[in-house]
Amino acid sequence: MQSNTRAELSLVLITLVWGTSFLVVKDALSLTNAYWLLLLRFTVATALVLFIFRRSLSGINASTLWKGAVLGFVLYLGFVFQTTGLEYTTPAKSAFITGINVILVPLFGIFFFRSRLSFEVVLGVSTAFVGLFFLTRPDNLDKINRGDVLTLVCAVVFAVQILLVERYSRQAPSSLLTVLQLAGTAAWSLPLALLHAGPIVRGSGWSLSLSVGYLALFCTAIAFSVQIHAQRRVSAARAALIFSLEPVFAALASTLFYGEDLTWLEWMGGFLVVSGVIVGEFSVLRSKTGTAG
Repeated sequence: MQSNTRAELSLVLITLVWGTSFLVVKDALSLTNAYWLLLLRFTVATALVLFIFRRSLSGINASTLWKGAVLGFVLYLGFVFQTTGLEYTTPAKSAFITGINVILVPLFGIFFFRSRLSFEVVLGVSTAFVGLFFLTRPDNLDKINRGDVLTLVCAVVFAVQILLVERYSRQAPSSLLTVLQLAGTAAWSLPLALLHAGPIVRGSGWSLSLSVGYLALFCTAIAFSVQIHAQRRVSAARAALIFSLEPVFAALASTLFYGEDLTWLEWMGGFLVVSGVIVGEFSVLRSKTGTAG
């Protein structure tokens, strides 16, 4: 129980970090294009985890190499579809559509991996989904454009990534998977970055370095290391439910640092998302082993 609780709290913390990343990415994109930002972010992150987990490379084999390559490819696809989708749709619709993975993860888990869900997790997921709608307030949902479709693909891809991390983290060392996943993502980032025309840096290289450093260290190297380690003990459905807090933390960060005012509907949405996460944890509290859901 205590180990599970620590694992879930660590997922909450990295979700908080990911929530703040929206502000950093927004500033960084004014200094470089999305493809180079992804390449720089994951290359630096790979260098960091290689230094930290360099001893884990001795355990590499064909099986772990394949798992890391798959995770890296899936993770990169998710970021590419999300970034490209934002060029054609609004941030609010993007946040809401991406948040659909809170529902997709348990559904995919049932259909493809025969996962079992507790009533509390189902209720928590439903509550969080409603909260996401009020929090992001996506307009014109009846008008679907190219960006919405791309973002929906992104939600599907991220749902697959969460499920794969749950399975792979229990079959291979988490430190080695972290290195291979980030290295794979960096490798997949290179072709599109090289094909994209235009300058790598627009404006202050020092400001871009600070942004890339923050994204690489906290939002990538540390965050994905924690995710892979924590999902050895936390089910994919509960992890996705915790990750639904990301827009809540993003909204709070925007309020604190950008002075953005939230409406009462947005506050209600945030409350419902948090409530959904808490409700989802009731299955853990009533379980002696902490493995329900």
